[in-house]
Amino acid sequence: MNDALIAVLPVALGALAASIPVVAMAAVVAGSAARSVAVAFTVGWVAGLLVASGVGLLVFDVMAADADRAPWVHGLRAVLGFALLAIAARKLFTRGGGEAEPGWMRAMSSLTGARAFVLAFALGSVNPKNLVIAVSAAAVVVEATPEIPTQVVAMVAFVAVASLGVATPVVAVTVAGERAAEPMGRFVRWFGRHSGVVLGAVLAVIGIGIAVPALMALFG
Repeated sequence: MNDALIAVLPVALGALAASIPVVAMAAVVAGSAARSVAVAFTVGWVAGLLVASGVGLLVFDVMAADADRAPWVHGLRAVLGFALLAIAARKLFTRGGGEAEPGWMRAMSSLTGARAFVLAFALGSVNPKNLVIAVSAAAVVVEATPEIPTQVVAMVAFVAVASLGVATPVVAVTVAGERAAEPMGRFVRWFGRHSGVVLGAVLAVIGIGIAVPALMALFG
């Protein structure tokens, strides 16, 4: 089990860093909507990431049952890493003008609980960036161990670490109340101005971290 947890931890930390846009959304919801809406958003994110991770794990396990594990896992990891690099390049070179209050901020402040859950679920499960990261985590885990229970524990740990940032705003509001509004507001405004650079840099680091070891294992 330790091997799988150690292997997936870097990807989980990368997913945590890459969730910054969703953290900003959660901060807007927590600061401007009812607490139940913020909770629904957080639960939706966790549920979506669990589904994406579970599907990725299922696909890799089914494929691994009929083929030599190492070559195709390494190759697919490399492809996933390059996909993240492509997304990173798009973020870096097509970033917006840094407006003080992007449209998504205004939209997030008016969400209902059901819409917050559905939006966060989609962000965690079918958003290309987060889906690629979750599938990459599944590939790392399947490569580390063939034991299904250990794989499940490792993927649950991945989701838990990756969700720490998104859960922070609702926890902050619950614990600190109105005192949390100002720091969350500063974070949201900062991210609104620098989102392209921040997210592009984070995704580039994650992509390199996934692709390079896979290529070294594949051709080394």
